[in-house]
Amino acid sequence: MTNYTTCYPLFCKVFGTSPSSEMNEKFWDILSFCQQVSKLMVSEIRKRASNQSTEAASCAIAKFLEIENSEESSNGWMLLSTLNLLAAGDQSLIQVMTTASIPSTLVKCLYLFFDLPEIPESEADVQDGNSDFTPRERRILLQKIFVQVS
Repeated sequence: MTNYTTCYPLFCKVFGTSPSSEMNEKFWDILSFCQQVSKLMVSEIRKRASNQSTEAASCAIAKFLEIENSEESSNGWMLLSTLNLLAAGDQSLIQVMTTASIPSTLVKCLYLFFDLPEIPESEADVQDGNSDFTPRERRILLQKIFVQVS
């Protein structure tokens, strides 16, 4: 079995601007890729949520999923972006994602995000030298892509 976990940034780059129908036409192993990416997302979310308070879990998950310095350096963001592209695909991809528990995992994340603390106003619009995004921008981008995938 091929290890696809390092391929999802490339997948986003290749299929990010293509019609979703091209995924199945040009990527012969898309179902296996979808299965691996879905399992990885579920595993990463569970790892960050286990044995923690809901607030700590929500912070850990949000930190993982938010964009960091750039898209390529943000593993969770790229994973979520990959799932967003796959979710726009045909029914066979949706079935693979459902079997891997993506919908229920995203619902659990949504539940946990109710305990996500507000970004302090003094920090919300401060941009550090290593990132193109402020904490507020990161959170808004996460909300937008999360809603798209869900």
